[in-house]
Amino acid sequence: MKILIEQKKVRRFVILGMILSVFLLIFGWVQSKRRNYLQDGYAVLRPEQKVGEQTYRVEARTQKKGKKTVEILVQPRQYSQEELEELFSQTAQNLPKEVLGKNQSWEKLEYPLSLESTTTEEGIDILWKSEQMDRIQRKEEQEILKEGESIELTLILSCQDQEREYLIQGKIFDPELNFWEKLKKSLIDQQEEKRRAVFDLPKEIDGEMVFYSYPLDGYPFFLGFVGILCTIFMVLAYQSQIKEKQKKKAEQMLLDYPEILFKFGILFDCGMTVKKAWFKLANDYQKTLQEKKQGVRYAYEEICKSAKMMENGAMEKDVYRQFALSCSLIPYRKLATLLEQNVSKGNRSLKQIFDQEIDQAFEQKMNVSKKQGEEASIKLLLPMSCIFILILLIICIPSIFLFSGV
Repeated sequence: MKILIEQKKVRRFVILGMILSVFLLIFGWVQSKRRNYLQDGYAVLRPEQKVGEQTYRVEARTQKKGKKTVEILVQPRQYSQEELEELFSQTAQNLPKEVLGKNQSWEKLEYPLSLESTTTEEGIDILWKSEQMDRIQRKEEQEILKEGESIELTLILSCQDQEREYLIQGKIFDPELNFWEKLKKSLIDQQEEKRRAVFDLPKEIDGEMVFYSYPLDGYPFFLGFVGILCTIFMVLAYQSQIKEKQKKKAEQMLLDYPEILFKFGILFDCGMTVKKAWFKLANDYQKTLQEKKQGVRYAYEEICKSAKMMENGAMEKDVYRQFALSCSLIPYRKLATLLEQNVSKGNRSLKQIFDQEIDQAFEQKMNVSKKQGEEASIKLLLPMSCIFILILLIICIPSIFLFSGV
């Protein structure tokens, strides 16, 4: 069976591999067809000036000599003089508008220009020069006159060993500040008054009063978030702890169940009634608990509660029903049902049923013990692995130092 399953898995991998291979083959074929440098089968499209020379691979075929792949080095296309002059003229006309950036016109430059030395798609190299470059790009801290300052820029265009220069003139101004920029500038100006004990904040900007307060940062929200996480963690931990206690309680009660049935069987053999046997189990448990011979056993605690209820006048049938609800485990419910039937109808075969139930209970106890042993071995696996790794390190590290000559 396992061999058939493994063979099916191998077949699936083979089928998936074949599908992937076909997909990659089709994808590669489509990509190869997208190459468009071969024109009409007998011409190769020259690359752009910006790209430069390119090497193309083509397959040449004949009827007699067969086919062969050859490489062709193709130089970029050279412009004619008229085409070059037109390109220079168009670039010099369009470029000044493109480098304005936030500015509206060259007559009022309030922000730095986008002056970059680059190459256009047509292969024209662009270079900007000016003796006032730092002033134009606002790299100088000196204030600009209110009426503005005239500037000159030289645009240099070059292509195919030819060069053209164009002079561009403009006027730079300090940018018009908005409300918050004016506030920031006022705060910077206040930095110069360092002799005063306090730092005065501007009370008014453009006729509008300004008020100040502490900003609400994210620290309180962070603490609140941490508090929520801690609450969720504590609730989950508490629920996990309750589940663990319930699990241990159920395991302990299942382990005690065969012993309780066995004691019932012995007491029945001695001629005791169900009620007297119940009180006997409760009294014996309380004595051992007082003498500290054993710890708390949850199943016997429920028996003691049931015995006290009968002492207080509760109906024996109702007590067994309440015992089944308190234990909430199938074996104890079954026991309570048998005892309840014995009280209501009487059951001569109760001893025989108890003997069968004892055999099943001991078998179930063995299964529970086996499960606990497996869980304990799993819990010991991690520390055993750590000890094993530590032993390996103790053995290997000196050997490494010895062979390395350290």
